[in-house]
Amino acid sequence: MDPESLLPRVNLNEYEKEIYFYFFNLADADKDSYVGAEDALQFFPKCQSVFQDQLRDIWNIVSINGQHKLNKNAFATALRLVCLLQQGRPATLNEISKTREFHLPRINVPMPSIPKTSHQLNSNNEGAITIRFRNYCDSIFASIPKANPNFLDGQEARDYLSRSGLGWDDLAKIWDLADVDKDAKLSQDEFCLSLFLILAKLANRPLPVVLSESLLRSYKRQADGQPDDFKQFGDECFQNGDFDTAEKYYSFAIQRTFQQLASYYRHRASVKFAQNKLEEAIKDCTTALNHDPKYSKAHLQRSICYLQRGAFKEALEDAQLALEIEPHDPSISQQIQNVNTATQSKQTAEENRKKGRWLEAFEAYEVNYLFDVIKRSHGNIDEG
Repeated sequence: MDPESLLPRVNLNEYEKEIYFYFFNLADADKDSYVGAEDALQFFPKCQSVFQDQLRDIWNIVSINGQHKLNKNAFATALRLVCLLQQGRPATLNEISKTREFHLPRINVPMPSIPKTSHQLNSNNEGAITIRFRNYCDSIFASIPKANPNFLDGQEARDYLSRSGLGWDDLAKIWDLADVDKDAKLSQDEFCLSLFLILAKLANRPLPVVLSESLLRSYKRQADGQPDDFKQFGDECFQNGDFDTAEKYYSFAIQRTFQQLASYYRHRASVKFAQNKLEEAIKDCTTALNHDPKYSKAHLQRSICYLQRGAFKEALEDAQLALEIEPHDPSISQQIQNVNTATQSKQTAEENRKKGRWLEAFEAYEVNYLFDVIKRSHGNIDEG
């Protein structure tokens, strides 16, 4: 058996395959369909913000049983471990299994021409730029040689955007739309907007005469964003397992509005719960309820946090308050059942402990297992 087959299969979508296989072909200098040790020594140090000892640890993970070469799957696993490090997360196979979607790795090599399948990045959200698409564009922007790291001048932009294969008339229209501030250069945000428009054109969608309101609101990342945009970005990051970024965007939303604060605080509480920051999550839920005492989902979220912490009385009180507000919500009824089950397990365990029945006490009070089941069941409360 190929030792590398013991690694988890890396499921790549079509645009990731184009980029990852492009990296693989760059790394495979001798073109033997493997990235050997010498190839790796030349390629992996080009990964940004990753240290030599971290690269050595990654090599030890993906080169199972002392193998000194990587096939495409092992190489893709290595790049995903690099992505985790670049996000400040632990580079482990377990962390890969918990992550729904990855950013492209930041590597100091020229990026390929605009991938033919990359229109899939924005095909499901034609009216606004998503976090997923922005991460893709940021990787490309960082890789383009430029005199100033903060923008592309006219010639630099022309050199790259012409690789799309579009005619000059279309590219001129895209430039005019994307250069929003009309300073004859493209900022990182404007570059993202230009790629969005290029991919729309490549997908046979007509170029707009003027930018839509949703594009104008979404192409900038922080300075001029609207609260609902930040909340949407936070939702995307949370669903993709990028909790740190999700927390940041929910915080932006909170700072920029006096309306819907309860919802924003509750969503940030969900992120903090997922990071096991229980006290911070409870505090955010309490703040949400100060703004809206009848917000059932904040009561439910706080109940889940209390249960995870082992505060069964408080967990039951919150769940019952939530049920009074939303008597037909099955998730609340399930939470009450979870609290009652945990409470009964604790009582049974205490009774057995007092009688010296240690094994029965242990079996009755499998708190960690019970809480893990509860966390998996309630980690992401429905929208609202």
